[in-house]
Amino acid sequence: MPQNLLPFVMILAAVTLVPGPNVIVVIRNTLQGGIGEGTKTIFGNLVALLFMAALAAFGLGSIFILYPSSLTTVRALGATYLLYVAWKLYCSGRQNLARDSIEMPNGDSVDRSTSIKDGLFVSVSNPKAILFLMSVFPQHINPDDNRVQQFIILFATLVCVVFSIHFVYALFGSTMRRSQHFKIVLAATNLTAATLLVVFSTIIWISLLGN
Repeated sequence: MPQNLLPFVMILAAVTLVPGPNVIVVIRNTLQGGIGEGTKTIFGNLVALLFMAALAAFGLGSIFILYPSSLTTVRALGATYLLYVAWKLYCSGRQNLARDSIEMPNGDSVDRSTSIKDGLFVSVSNPKAILFLMSVFPQHINPDDNRVQQFIILFATLVCVVFSIHFVYALFGSTMRRSQHFKIVLAATNLTAATLLVVFSTIIWISLLGN
């Protein structure tokens, strides 16, 4: 069994509850395409977390220590992708405000691969996720016990906690989607999300350039 599972759940829940780039994209994609697109975004997020958690649990994170340029490259690509998503949101928000009316988007009008890709790349670039998985996750692996079994238990716990909390945010986005003022809500969400993603990207770039 993993060590100190309850503290792991408590720390994970606290970290996940605080809105970050992942939550922003989940809400935005839910507003754009419905609860299904929000769920796909969460799935993309979990795929990225699986990759990073495996690196941390099985000591492969040492690759990033031996070759720091590899982690720098991953973070730079992620930060650039955040700027790309922010630009798309900004343009979409301005277009929404310029229209006299806006039709409610449906799942068929949304590129089904985009939501998964958004969740994947935004999660990989998220400093909060990287720090948690590289520092907290390994501490709950007992080196004298079966690593694979412990990893399965810990990651299954992570999936339950992250999916549950992010799905609540998706439900919030779905509620806002049914608002009488959908045009204003969507435009405001896009513009706010674009601003926040630029801030997150800037923070990542400052940390990269500082090193």
